[in-house]
Amino acid sequence: MRKEKIKHNVEKVSTGKDKYHVHEHFGVLSYVIINLTRHRWRTFLTITGIAIPIAFFVLFAAMGNGLDQYIISQSSAADQTKYDEMSKIVSSWTNVLMIIIAIMIVTSIINTILMSTSERKFEFGILKALGISQDQIVLIVIIEAFLISLFALIVGVILGIWGSIVFDYLFWVTQGSWVFFAPAEITFNSIIIASILTLVIGTITAIYPALSVSKLNTIEILRSE
Repeated sequence: MRKEKIKHNVEKVSTGKDKYHVHEHFGVLSYVIINLTRHRWRTFLTITGIAIPIAFFVLFAAMGNGLDQYIISQSSAADQTKYDEMSKIVSSWTNVLMIIIAIMIVTSIINTILMSTSERKFEFGILKALGISQDQIVLIVIIEAFLISLFALIVGVILGIWGSIVFDYLFWVTQGSWVFFAPAEITFNSIIIASILTLVIGTITAIYPALSVSKLNTIEILRSE
């Protein structure tokens, strides 16, 4: 059954007459999209696992910037030194949180892609048995990692912006009486940093497992299953 599903995916994007072979990059992209669509639950969990830390990254960046602007707006000439110190403390803690969350994003991407690739050795073995070349398998893994990273980035940024708006609104409604809420001002720098981290790390991380699975012995993989 598992073999037939994989074979069906390849057939849908195949341009060869005698072998199930993907001749063009468009065919590889089609296979990746079909595969992601067929495994909706796995794709959803993968995207969610990467999107959540991205959302927190954007949210905390907005809260840190919002708090900094709020402190500046509340400062007076007499207490300027005091507010400057508070602003520095807020900026320092925000930077620490941003670094921690950035590490979480990188770790989440690496773990997700490595686990996804290692769990699908049988699938790649079937692809090789059906005539897919090593280069095309490498492309499949890299393109899939890039698309997952891209979708996770979009979802994460949207959630982060939405969370920032909600936190900012609740802060002003409660007049700052709840410590859980803070003024939030979205920064494009955080979105740019999150984009670079997600897309670059996601693509680079996929290179090693892609090369590894492309060189696996097809017969041994099929026998192990």
